[in-house]
Amino acid sequence: MTMNIHTLEDTEMTTNNVEELRATHHKVTAMMALELNSLTSAERATVLEDVHGVGDISPEERKPDVIKEKLYEMETALRSIPIKPAFDEAQQLCGGEPGGLVNDPSFRIRFLRAERFNVYEAAKRMVNNLQLIRETCGPECLLRPIHLSDMILDKENQGPDTFLFSGNFFQVMPFRDRSGRRIVVRTGRKLFISDNIDIETRIKTMLYICQELANDVECQMKGVVLIGFPLTLSGESPMLDKTVRKLFDSFERKIVPVRIAAVHLCIPDSPWFKLASYMILQALTKTFRVRSRVHVGSIEECCYKLMTFGIPGDQIPIKSSGIIKCADHKKFIAFCQEQEDAIFRNGGEFKGILCPSSKDILVGRGPRIKSHIGNETYRVLLQSIYERYNSASITKKKEIAFGVIGMVHGYGGRFLVPTKNCWMETDDETARNKVSIAFRDVRKAMNAKKKCERNDCVAGELSEVARINSMHFSCM
Repeated sequence: MTMNIHTLEDTEMTTNNVEELRATHHKVTAMMALELNSLTSAERATVLEDVHGVGDISPEERKPDVIKEKLYEMETALRSIPIKPAFDEAQQLCGGEPGGLVNDPSFRIRFLRAERFNVYEAAKRMVNNLQLIRETCGPECLLRPIHLSDMILDKENQGPDTFLFSGNFFQVMPFRDRSGRRIVVRTGRKLFISDNIDIETRIKTMLYICQELANDVECQMKGVVLIGFPLTLSGESPMLDKTVRKLFDSFERKIVPVRIAAVHLCIPDSPWFKLASYMILQALTKTFRVRSRVHVGSIEECCYKLMTFGIPGDQIPIKSSGIIKCADHKKFIAFCQEQEDAIFRNGGEFKGILCPSSKDILVGRGPRIKSHIGNETYRVLLQSIYERYNSASITKKKEIAFGVIGMVHGYGGRFLVPTKNCWMETDDETARNKVSIAFRDVRKAMNAKKKCERNDCVAGELSEVARINSMHFSCM
């Protein structure tokens, strides 16, 4: 029997269930406290910064020479690993030449960043990744990225309503949290009960998703946030499916080329879900458990709680009714297909951008665009030079607008315009027109603010006059 969370009120639990809940809660709480206390103060600070989304990138990122040195050290570390059959096979397939995916610095640096530039751990992670790719996708994927077409070879991924393509199991979000990290939402209704998806399909899908996330340089540097939103329960005691446990084991062995920065599990206020969440925490490894948080409440309450961690809860793809919104995930799949067609089939260059960086400027209207962190930084920049722009001649205004474009490009930003499934960088002339429009918006906002301040001032004066008049009237 399966029940929707909105008819829960909640399932009655037996005395044994309640005792199990209490025992599991105390066990998990004590375990997490012990694990946090076992960390050094620096490690604990890093964990808390990751969880709350306030951490900084690794110091090595600001030193290109150090990155080159780390890549060289990683080569030595890779050669020192005695047993690495998939890595050795990849080298043989390359014919001993320096080319090929396995020798590409842009591929190797993903693992360095995932391990915060610990070269030996990065080398082990890369070897593990190649081995799993070899086992699940075949030797050809040791020479090239995993393709979307490789995924549909599994029967569980054949059709629009399947594991990878539907969006009803998980979704890759086209936006970031406040610190610039990518977000993956586990939207599946059967997080704690079997959904009949075999482990090979899960692993292959995980490898593909993490590969696509790792194509994002900012994601390489800052990591990924995982959010779980289980929406149904079973009439029986919760238990983790064997394939889920194997998936956790894959994460434990540090296989994927991105770092999991934080895990958030959002559950209804139900004993059944609480017990299930504690079981999830027990199944996680120490690395993920100390970075995990459980949020209890309705969907809206959990989304508000996520916002305190810098996650845009208003953009989570689940309605308050529990209906899953799949539009963003459909765009992700369409984007991946367009990218694959352009690069691997037509031999061209694909310039589409699915998830703008935290430095990019999004051209358009709407709350999602307005709240984008790059646009917020952009508005502050425009406000700082508005007076100079407002008093300038028409010719000088164009120069100032082009100067703004140069400043944005200088700190790594781009001006992006929306297309059907992604964003595209616009040319400088179009960007200049958009900057001029943005200055007009700044003028309107500043005039509205001044008007509001004048109205407040007048209202204050009238209030004071009324007070004085009342005093005179009372003295008569």
